[in-house]
Amino acid sequence: MVTHTTADTGLSRASFRMYSRERRYNRETEVWEDGRQLFLNVTCWRKLADNVHMSLNKGDPVVVTGVLRIADRDLDGIARQFVDIDAHSVGPDLTWCTAEVRAQRHRSGADLPRTEADVPRSDPASAAAVDRASPPEADAEVPF
Repeated sequence: MVTHTTADTGLSRASFRMYSRERRYNRETEVWEDGRQLFLNVTCWRKLADNVHMSLNKGDPVVVTGVLRIADRDLDGIARQFVDIDAHSVGPDLTWCTAEVRAQRHRSGADLPRTEADVPRSDPASAAAVDRASPPEADAEVPF
């Protein structure tokens, strides 16, 4: 389920939990078996957040690119490790589904960015300020 909110900064924010599980084929038993599983918290900002909120439902197969962050956090006195992605792009995994693309067109030139600085970007620093309980230096950052 996608949660859509407006951050204190006024930016649109969407978040969802992504799940992945390894699948292996056992040649001896000729059966597919479940392997390790991984849960990731995905955060999207601005227009990406709006589009993810309007497009995705629970259980939809997705492909996500962005900045991977691994953080140790204290949860009820127990140190836990959390894996988060500050998403740069999100889309359907067309291996497992089909999609109908509807591009959003600008109505006039006034809507178009004038310079590179006008193009909206995901801001990991804003995400850290709004959404993180741990200090940024405690996070390991791995781009992918």
